[in-house]
Amino acid sequence: MYKKSYILIIILLTVVLLSSFVLILPHQYRPKPLLCGIRNGMGICYLNSVMQALFSSDRFNELLTKYSTSENEMIQSLIEIRALMCKGGTVNLLPVYQKMFNKADQEFNLSHKGGSPIFALEYIGKCMEKTIASDFFLAQENYEKTKEIQSDLSLYHRFLRFYPLLKGNVNEMLKNGLEKVIDKKSFIFPELLVVCLWNVHSYTDASHDRVVCNPEIIVFGKKYRLVGLIISVKSKKLRRRHAFAMGLRANRWYIFNDENIQMIRDKKCVFNNRFCSIALYDRV
Repeated sequence: MYKKSYILIIILLTVVLLSSFVLILPHQYRPKPLLCGIRNGMGICYLNSVMQALFSSDRFNELLTKYSTSENEMIQSLIEIRALMCKGGTVNLLPVYQKMFNKADQEFNLSHKGGSPIFALEYIGKCMEKTIASDFFLAQENYEKTKEIQSDLSLYHRFLRFYPLLKGNVNEMLKNGLEKVIDKKSFIFPELLVVCLWNVHSYTDASHDRVVCNPEIIVFGKKYRLVGLIISVKSKKLRRRHAFAMGLRANRWYIFNDENIQMIRDKKCVFNNRFCSIALYDRV
């Protein structure tokens, strides 16, 4: 009787152990897509989001094509990343990012978890402007003239930032801010206008009372079209930041770099209702 019980216990323990291997090992050792900072610990989901937003810009893609033979290391890295992303599926871009930002020093910390997309954008712009025209993004001259409406002077000069944002939209902010402090004749129109927004509750929903990112904006009579959004959210449960991108491709909006988007939609993972959004506008 004792022997039978002993054998039964061994069998049960073996079944439990095998079940554990079946359930745990695939989860532990399966290939982890380097998409989301919540999972990989490196936080490079925000870098992927920056890339997908930039690659949604026709102006930016045209620029890469124009300088495809350039020896600019940043431009060559961007072209390489675009080619890898076009292949689809899970791509480990970390080695490319490490090469891309290996000379950043204190300007940009690649290993910082849940890093800021805006600092990545700034460093990319700074490196590209060693080769491209300095007015592709917001020109230095424009930045100097807009200091009184720039909410954060620590933000670098290639972008516009409005804070705090309670209500209104980008078009209104530009008319009430930018156009009141800069003379139209002296404004240098960027090819890609990057607007940094904070506390964005609605980024494309026109029925919402906090409409922020107009599909089209007008700056001194020149039209700009919304082509990309970088959205950052913070998980209450996991206490980590996560980023994903929305991009306009062939006149259709797509969501990029978000393996957890369905989880967010189903509210299985509760996020704060505060979005740090960066809107990218192409000059039409």
